[in-house]
Amino acid sequence: MTFHLSSRNRKSELMDDPSLNGATHRHALAGLRRINWLSQSDRTVWKEILRQARANSGERPLTILDIAAGGGDLAIRLASRAERDGVSVGDRTPQPL
Repeated sequence: MTFHLSSRNRKSELMDDPSLNGATHRHALAGLRRINWLSQSDRTVWKEILRQARANSGERPLTILDIAAGGGDLAIRLASRAERDGVSVGDRTPQPL
């Protein structure tokens, strides 16, 4: 399969279908976790977040909005990196990461 970034595929995403059954949804989330792990996307994203957090030096909160978070695995891995590097993080939901 060849991908061309010069054109967009505007097909609806399967995971956005409200009638998607639970097993298929879990399978798709597992695939996203594998892709995120293999690509180590958290490492790439964390470098920029850490740079911004250090440049900010507590003057104002650094806000990150995760849209279409999938299963939340990227946010969880970023929270682990934040803890390791001494960066305070929070979540606006009642069940934080």
